[in-house]
Amino acid sequence: MKFPEKVMKKTVLVRDYGLSESYLMRIFRTKGNGISWKISPKKNSAILFDTEGLAKWMAAGK
Repeated sequence: MKFPEKVMKKTVLVRDYGLSESYLMRIFRTKGNGISWKISPKKNSAILFDTEGLAKWMAAGK
């Protein structure tokens, strides 16, 4: 899957690309994933994803 930007918010990936929110949260909660992080440690901070890493993760079937 190709994405237009190198880094994208979780909400955009869910809304525009039809990815499951639970799937993205599972990736985010996996320790040492290296492809997702929060903008700040606050509870309501946006979660960002490295789209190149996300595409590789999805291709690997994880």
